Amino acid sequence: IEERFALFDFDGSLAADAKELWSLIAPEEELVARAFWVQFDRVRALDPSTAGEEYNELLQQILSYMALKFGDIAGQKWVDVAHDYVSKAAEAGFTLTALISATSAAASVGQEILVRTLGGDHDRLARLAKALNQATLLEIDVFAAHHDSLRSRADRQRRSARGVEFNNEMMNVVDRTANDSKALRGQAAHASQGVRHGAPQHIGNAG
Repeated sequence: IEERFALFDFDGSLAADAKELWSLIAPEEELVARAFWVQFDRVRALDPSTAGEEYNELLQQILSYMALKFGDIAGQKWVDVAHDYVSKAAEAGFTLTALISATSAAASVGQEILVRTLGGDHDRLARLAKALNQATLLEIDVFAAHHDSLRSRADRQRRSARGVEFNNEMMNVVDRTANDSKALRGQAAHASQGVRHGAPQHIGNAG
């Protein structure tokens, strides 16, 4: 995260601004988390009113993740959790686009909270809105990087599997060729013996 964070922390204020941002969003954090999961689970039409325990568990996961991310956005811990989210989403068949869409939905609600809370303080609103934008783009970049690594790993595994399959096929061909060659040698030896045993003993003795 260190090198990646430096690219998004334009003026060295992102870590402090993210903490300040979270202090304003935290009282309404569930709205942000709910927006994330509702958007993310539109693919399988998860209804928060009927999902019960599963939805509550997902909600608590994202709440913990957001607190970790905004509380120490320059740290590695939230990045590791983000990697886990990407891996699980990929295993479940969700696209990276779905994950980014959910992140965007959560950021939109966060923006609404900022506007509602700081509507009269334009300078502070602009500064923290910029921090929210930087944090969101950094998060998306982390998602995309891990998604690329998963895809590269899957490609390597497929190539490796194809290589093993090819080697197995070649060994089968070699084995069949060796067996065929052995059979042909046996047939040739048998034919040669037949020729020797059946050939005339005195050729050219006429009259």
